[in-house]
Amino acid sequence: SGGSRLREGHPASERSLAEDGGWLGPGRQARAMVEPMQMSEKARQFVDKLHPELRGDVGLLLVVVGGLLAFWFLSYEVSMLKRPHERRCLPQFLVAMMSSVLLGFGGFLLLVWAGLYV
Repeated sequence: SGGSRLREGHPASERSLAEDGGWLGPGRQARAMVEPMQMSEKARQFVDKLHPELRGDVGLLLVVVGGLLAFWFLSYEVSMLKRPHERRCLPQFLVAMMSSVLLGFGGFLLLVWAGLYV
């Protein structure tokens, strides 16, 4: 008689979402939805050089530094709109390259730390 009743034969009326793995109740663990990807041998050699407990911290540090460099690059580009004659190509290229490398390695280490690469 309540407005929240489910129709007869509806899948949720047969079993609760917690039993189905759709909701996480107290003390329940999430099921892995994504299979971990296999690393290449060179990537494994690189990751094995870093202590497993530090992978998340180093990854986050690299992402933050790479993001700061990317932000600096963007602000430099916007400020040079007023003074295009002062632009220098080499510093722009170096900052963009360093930002890209740091963001790439940091993202990779965060994915390894999260368990998406094994």
